[in-house]
Amino acid sequence: MGRREKPPECQGCPLETKGLGFVSGLGPPDSQSAWLGQGPGEQEYETGVPFHPGAPSGSILTRWINESGLMRSGLWVGNTVQCWLPQGRRAGRPYGSLDPPRRAQQHCWDHHVGPQLAELTELWLVVPIGKPAREFLMGPTFGERYCGAPTRGQLPEFSGTTS
Repeated sequence: MGRREKPPECQGCPLETKGLGFVSGLGPPDSQSAWLGQGPGEQEYETGVPFHPGAPSGSILTRWINESGLMRSGLWVGNTVQCWLPQGRRAGRPYGSLDPPRRAQQHCWDHHVGPQLAELTELWLVVPIGKPAREFLMGPTFGERYCGAPTRGQLPEFSGTTS
């Protein structure tokens, strides 16, 4: 797989010059569920795999999936933004991750994530992972009391631009 450079659709995004690489969502076209986090981290950036099983968040997600009786290979897994937004640099090397700004999430949704999800022929469940993804998908007033509870909602609109 490996990391990719940003496609032309990333022009105009608030993270165009700050975010590193491009990590597209992965999963079969007949996935019934999509699992969305805030954005890739360092290992995802290096490998091009969202929620890489060797990364801290990826190992937790893999454990959740396995404990639920699902198979990760049957799920679509991605993020609300598809580039890594490092927290800073140490010795010239990026580290950590910042929460993506909503404008960047919307840009990525319009140009990448929304169109990717629209291609999933059997999608009926979207699972936000973490506060930034939950607030983007459900709205900033959607309280934590709903976390873990199935809730019917409407996904954000997207421009229909394909990547």
